[in-house]
Amino acid sequence: MDYRALAELVMMSLFGLSALAVAVGFSVRAFLAPTLRDLFGRPPATPGERDLLDARLHRLEDRLESIERSLDRIAAASEFDRRLGGPEGS
Repeated sequence: MDYRALAELVMMSLFGLSALAVAVGFSVRAFLAPTLRDLFGRPPATPGERDLLDARLHRLEDRLESIERSLDRIAAASEFDRRLGGPEGS
């Protein structure tokens, strides 16, 4: 067994892992930390902002309900047209 080659392999592995640890640490410190600070360090919304958000959510819910109703009407019309056409192949 060549101990010199094994020692070089271990040394290069440790060097690679330490470089990776430094790169990950820098990335977290430079990019992730400010984002998390902005997300979790933000003060609670004011009542006016909360009311605007509630209004937007209600409008979105209304739009989704109207889309669902439209899809139900389209499905019903498609089913009616399919039944009106009668059996195929006659």
